[in-house]
Amino acid sequence: MKHRQLRKNIALLLLICGPLSAADPVTITQLDNDTIQASFELPSTVDRVWAVITNYENSPNVMPNIKKATIISSQHSTDINVDYVTSVAGAGPFTVTYTSKITAVKSKGIINWEQVKGPFVKNYGSWSIKAVSDKLTKVVYTATFNHKYMPDRIKRSLVKKSIPDLYESLKKHSSD
Repeated sequence: MKHRQLRKNIALLLLICGPLSAADPVTITQLDNDTIQASFELPSTVDRVWAVITNYENSPNVMPNIKKATIISSQHSTDINVDYVTSVAGAGPFTVTYTSKITAVKSKGIINWEQVKGPFVKNYGSWSIKAVSDKLTKVVYTATFNHKYMPDRIKRSLVKKSIPDLYESLKKHSSD
């Protein structure tokens, strides 16, 4: 009798929540104490995903933890763009302001950034944006950061919680 009720409860749970074995679209890997890497695929073209990520002043609408972004200088060529961007980032009442040098090489599908001014001991990372097919793009986001006053467990928790939101936002903003 207990088994029948258990099967009914599982069937009801599956009906409400969907299959429990559904694959998470985002893979998050903790590479070391300060570095996290996320990979996912977006149902969009490389050009569209690139345009969304490199529209730095629109970052507050796309990137979950960015509250404001201002380009303070730019050097652009046919394939390589170097921008210096001042950002205000945060979660809840905690915010920080920092300036990053962002180097985007479109032909290689790589965007690298590094903090040049700000409170982080470490703040750098990259985006890799590659076509899987005409309308499917593989994105690998790697971020290394360490704030001198933020405990590691809080830092990891904030980053891991923001990655699924980042995926959903990029999916929404890059859809054709």
